[in-house]
Amino acid sequence: MKQEISHAIYATPLQSETWNLTLKKVRMSLQETVHYQLDSPEADEEWALLYPGEGIVYLQDDHKPFTISLFHQLQCLDIVRKEIIHGYHI
Repeated sequence: MKQEISHAIYATPLQSETWNLTLKKVRMSLQETVHYQLDSPEADEEWALLYPGEGIVYLQDDHKPFTISLFHQLQCLDIVRKEIIHGYHI
């Protein structure tokens, strides 16, 4: 049975210097999971599914390649994960 852990971030409300808004307290729920492990038989496949097509999308009539920032960041995390597991080899 999964156990839900609830954490509250308690901080003094902040006023953003850039935007006209006040940042308030937030609550975040965490759950135990077996997905996206550092090293498991399914890990490589699960991580690769986070950034489809190597993180590149092709747009416009000439199919110009673009990298979505989120996909790029997920791919970088996956590279770091693999290096932690397998070590850096020249």
